[in-house]
Formats: sequence, C-alpha cells, structure tokens
Amino acid sequence: MLIMEGITVLTTQNVALEYTPASIGHRMAAALIDDVIRLAWILIFIKITSEPGVINLTLFVYLPLIFYPLLTEIFFNGQSIGKRAMRIKVLMLDGTAPTVSAYLIRWMLRLIDTTLMYGVVALVTAAINGKGQRLGDIAAGTTVVKIRPPVGLRHILPDKLEVNHQVQFQEVTTLTDQHIAIIRTVLRKGIEEHNHSIIKYTALRVRKILGIHNNIPYNSVEFLETIMKDYIAKTEG
Repeated sequence: MLIMEGITVLTTQNVALEYTPASIGHRMAAALIDDVIRLAWILIFIKITSEPGVINLTLFVYLPLIFYPLLTEIFFNGQSIGKRAMRIKVLMLDGTAPTVSAYLIRWMLRLIDTTLMYGVVALVTAAINGKGQRLGDIAAGTTVVKIRPPVGLRHILPDKLEVNHQVQFQEVTTLTDQHIAIIRTVLRKGIEEHNHSIIKYTALRVRKILGIHNNIPYNSVEFLETIMKDYIAKTEG
C-alpha cells in the first residue's frame, strides 16, 4: 500500500508544522470539476456560434481552456475552481505561496503529466513520490495539500480559562494568533507523541521571543499553557 507522507515545514519560529498532501482522489475530483467547467464553456460557445450571422471565434474559446489551469491558480492563490471545491491548493514545499514562475512550470508540464496516456503519468508519479507531486510539481518545487479550516481564537486557545485568571507574563501582547496556533499545535502533537523535546525547545524559543530570561516556576508544558491563557486574558479580557 502506498502511503502519503506528511510534508514538514519549518516556520520562522523554528517549529515544524505538517501539511497533508492532497489524496489522489481529491486531485482527480478537482480535475473532474474543472473539466466540467471547461466543457460548459465549450457548450456555451457552440450554442452562441450556431446562431445565424455569428462569426466563429474558435481562438476565443480555446485560449481560455488552455490557460485556465495557469490563470486560476495564479489569481485564486493556488486554487482552480475544482481545487477550491475540494479544499486543496498548490504550495511550495517550504509552505510558502508559489511564484508565477512555479505556476508556469507546473502548467507547461501538464502536457506530459495529465494529457499523455490520459493522466497515468501524473497518477503514478504522485502516488510513488509520497509528497503528492506530479512531474510538474517536482520541477517547480510545489505540491498540492489539503487546506485546514480557518483558525480562530476559539480553536487555538485553551478550552477553559479560570475565572479571574491572573496574567503571569505581560509580554504575551507581543505575540500573534499565529504564534499561539503554533504553540497549541506543538503542545498537542508533543503530548500525543510523547515528544517532550519539541515542547521544551518551543518553550525556550517562546521565552527568547518574549525576552523572559529569569527563572520561572513552570515546566515547559505548564509554561506554554500559561502563555496561551495569558494571551486570551490580555486580548479578550
């Protein structure tokens, strides 16, 4: 059985986050939706040009079909309409948004990936690669990943906050929602996987960011939990 590996990205806070590559099924479904949209475009064109006196603008109908994958991904932040419907998108392997040149490389290699042999090349390459990359992705340094639901404060902060919680670290106001999201992710994964080293390392990084150099009466887990509670108390209190 072929298993899709997670894609690990090191953030600017030196915390490893994982993206899940889009499954073959999701990518095929997205492609099917895009094909239906392009077919609808052709049918509309045929209907219009079949009317008496209408000039046959063949180039007008085929150019949008050819450039559809490239333009939608560039202007819709890595998503065609099909990818948006399936909640998947194109990313660089380092987790950043692709450049125009990366999108262009992916698009230029679509002929080999998805046209020749009815897409078998793309299917086999993505399955074997382990990171969800077809040939165009490998050449461009991109992949297609699942999109997580939007993260809000109610997702990234502790489920319960003690009444009259006393803020221990006033410095938390320098943090952002993204910092707290990373802290919670590390805590959850570290505890689930019994990986205390990543929790300890993250606690040290947070202390450095906040400029906390004195001794504190908490272990790493307690410290990060306190930081999250302080954050919600300061930002929503």
